[in-house]
Amino acid sequence: MKVGFRNNTAGVLSQELAVPPDGNVLHMSAEQGGHFLPPDGRDYVVATLGDPQTPAAFEIVHLSAPQYLGGSDEYAFQVERNQEATARFTPWPVGTPIQALLTAGGLHAVQDGAGAGAGGGGEGGLVSDSLGSLRAGTAATDPNLRLGTGGPHIALVPTFRALNGVRAFEPGMLVGNGTVFKVGDHYYKALNQGILGQSPPSSSPQMSGNVVCVQLRMGAQYKLQDRSITIGTDISPAGEGSVVIGSSVSTSEVADGVVAIGRDLSCDGISSVAIGEGTRCDGDYAIALGGYAEALAEGAIAIGTKVNVPYAWTISGLPVPRDAWASFGTPLSVWEGTAAPEATVTLTHTDIGQARTWQPESQVREGDVVVPTAGGPYAYAAKLLFVPQISDNTATTGQTEPVFQDYVASENSAIWWYPFFAGLAQKHVYELHGHQLFYVTEIGFLCTEVGAVTTGAKLSFGTVDNPTAVLNDVDLPGPYGPNRMLRLPIPQPVGLTGAMAITLTQLAAGGHCQGRFYLRGMAVRTRG
Repeated sequence: MKVGFRNNTAGVLSQELAVPPDGNVLHMSAEQGGHFLPPDGRDYVVATLGDPQTPAAFEIVHLSAPQYLGGSDEYAFQVERNQEATARFTPWPVGTPIQALLTAGGLHAVQDGAGAGAGGGGEGGLVSDSLGSLRAGTAATDPNLRLGTGGPHIALVPTFRALNGVRAFEPGMLVGNGTVFKVGDHYYKALNQGILGQSPPSSSPQMSGNVVCVQLRMGAQYKLQDRSITIGTDISPAGEGSVVIGSSVSTSEVADGVVAIGRDLSCDGISSVAIGEGTRCDGDYAIALGGYAEALAEGAIAIGTKVNVPYAWTISGLPVPRDAWASFGTPLSVWEGTAAPEATVTLTHTDIGQARTWQPESQVREGDVVVPTAGGPYAYAAKLLFVPQISDNTATTGQTEPVFQDYVASENSAIWWYPFFAGLAQKHVYELHGHQLFYVTEIGFLCTEVGAVTTGAKLSFGTVDNPTAVLNDVDLPGPYGPNRMLRLPIPQPVGLTGAMAITLTQLAAGGHCQGRFYLRGMAVRTRG
């Protein structure tokens, strides 16, 4: 039998109710009794006789099968007495208050009904198919949407959706933000407008051309994991012990302990946390907080910025501590009326010497730079998937050269190549937000690997609009060598705004010279 509830309903007995078992019919006036009728599709209403505030001075009853008595203008209800251990040993007189109150027994009946499972129609339903598990939403009654069986799981989510008619991946296909396309048996959703590359996205990092994608893990073969909570739409099943809340959230089914909250985000690292729109957390034990923050390496912490260096962390593009590395020229952000402490930010991987040509079956480390065998305007810096078990984080190139173009190229799912203008066309830009000045006290180059350099490089420094505003065609002093810092102090810093630029005016001769340019100084917000 199904319990029914009524809102703010009260009345009084119109006739005396005898002591059980004789009192099995309860009378109320038609005006008041009409409010106690069970709702359509429900069998009975739970009611409380007497004073519910006084122990042993009330009785909980179930009212069912109402019958209107025209002669006395009353309703007569069949009544089940002494519910929820509230026994009554004296009659209830005429005028006794009766109220439709929410009781523990009524809640337990709802809970038991949910545990037994209540199927839903096309607009969604509520289903429980393992101890302590619950699912609800438009796909809740799909038998292929399986819950874990070894522990509780809550899924308030139409996790899988029909994707009939979705276009298959095509090289160079133009996609918009939110476009879903198919690669084999997998579906991907674009997170920005752009042109897909020659190769489809892989599982990590999920990128094709200049489009960042998330994989939508939709299919009967996937299972919502044990001891996890999933709330939202277009969410892939998270690993055991995970919490996933939002829209278009991609997680790894084997990545346990994930916390992902937001929209259009990816969280694939074990025990990682991603919160905010467009955040990405690929590193194990990593944290990404804020819009479009990206923690891409193990143990990285990114707050409103991007960091792909293991165990480093950045806040709004400013590395913390001072010697940590920010990655890929993330814009600097300073709150109103404040100045950031002096900090060092680094730009993209580069080679300011004679870059080496790509070679088959050669060892590559993070940040190594190559040029395609066919030449061209671009050189490419390696981004490796960080593997903690390999101390030097190396990978081996394949037998066939990747397709190097003006966007990210991938190789054997282990190496990603990021392009930049090569030779004297190099210009490394670091862009500030509006109403900010950056007083740069020092620039330089952090060498990671150096060949037989015979002559040093030269550079200019200023802004994109005025490339020589601070330094004009000056020598980058040595000594050149692996893991050395080549420093250019600026005795009288000038506050720069907009996009700062380091322009290479002379390549180092005699060999390669890999590393990153850096800027050191203080950022100040001037107005706004």
